[in-house]
Amino acid sequence: MESNVKTKPFSVEWWENFKNNTGNMSFPVIRKRIFNNDIDELRESIFEMFQNLKHEKEALAWRVWLDGEINPDLEKQIVADPMKSEADFSPWCQRNFGDKKFGIILNDGQRYSKKTRDLVSKYFEPILEKKPPLGGINFSIFVGNYGWTPIGIHQDHTGSFVMHLHLGPGTKEMFMWEQKHYKNTLNGRENEMEIEQYLPFTSYDYSFESGDIFFMPWNFYHVGRSEEISIGLTVWFNYTTVDGLFNGIYSSGIKEIISDIEDPTLNEIVQLKNYKDCELDAQIENLLQSVDEDVLNSTFSEFMEDQIQDYTNALISNDWYDRGAIKEKLELAYDLPDDQKVSLIISPMRYVKHNDVLKIFHRADKIDLAYHEDVVSLIERINERKIDTVENLIQGLFSDWPEGIGKRIVEIFVENCVLQMENK
Repeated sequence: MESNVKTKPFSVEWWENFKNNTGNMSFPVIRKRIFNNDIDELRESIFEMFQNLKHEKEALAWRVWLDGEINPDLEKQIVADPMKSEADFSPWCQRNFGDKKFGIILNDGQRYSKKTRDLVSKYFEPILEKKPPLGGINFSIFVGNYGWTPIGIHQDHTGSFVMHLHLGPGTKEMFMWEQKHYKNTLNGRENEMEIEQYLPFTSYDYSFESGDIFFMPWNFYHVGRSEEISIGLTVWFNYTTVDGLFNGIYSSGIKEIISDIEDPTLNEIVQLKNYKDCELDAQIENLLQSVDEDVLNSTFSEFMEDQIQDYTNALISNDWYDRGAIKEKLELAYDLPDDQKVSLIISPMRYVKHNDVLKIFHRADKIDLAYHEDVVSLIERINERKIDTVENLIQGLFSDWPEGIGKRIVEIFVENCVLQMENK
């Protein structure tokens, strides 16, 4: 279904119309020329993303294809020589791929560009306020002229909805089949690469250009085709199943509990993966000694309630993105001077009191500090003020604490990339 709605794009009214025109988000739709004014800025943000890949400490969640074959050597080459600007994009493609067909799929793109995050959050704010996805949101970036999507006809994970923002310059086509029709009538398979035989039986097919937005719910089999070099920014809204959410939160909680345990056997025992190999009582004793007493004394319901609260606060603190942005944790080699100006990075801190601990959340990370009203006051001052000096932020606070504690807490926030130091 194609629609051109007269209301302001991405306004509350626009999203209400969108919801109605997709049968409450149940079938695909395309809307033309929706974000034309932001195309240049969005493309520049994608270039910024690729420039920041070199800062990633974890394994990159991406794949690079050349003439249909995955090419790990190109992954290293792209990190070393990323696309830098609109003017550089075509020469960069020629330099790295020549006249061959290439494709790049980069997942977790939200980690690598604040500019992209800010633009996308602006578009989808009405959805996030009214019905946020408890599985979070994330980006995937598609770049290339790869022809058919290299993973063939496929279906996305259950409960996910994807918004494809097409940045061009080339066009892209998308072919879709309803789930039962593809599986039961056509006997189609997941990751089917013999695509042409299924094309006469599509349920929907669209072509989209720069500035178009394309929506598709998770339960459609689909495949894309990009014969011209183009960039696509796909935004995933993960309305996860109850089982998926529960298992993810439980697993995350368990990992946090055993994060300081170095014995891999104990890790497996706690996660109920290898409990049969636990033959020595000493192993269990060592395990229990490493777990916080509050956890051991809590019921399973209390444990899960605490974990759900942490998970939700982490998501909200990160504007509902499911992973934090890359950042370098600092180790300050000096005490911050009183007149050093600092400011929040991106979003305000969230906090919650749990027993004698103040849990502080920022960009999906958590910092635990001993609870005290002065710490709460400091956080509220930081959240209210765009830029202020260390001296002003701690003024009148921590008078009954050991000298220097207030400044040290500010330093902890700097070291954990909650605050950034401003140039004097």
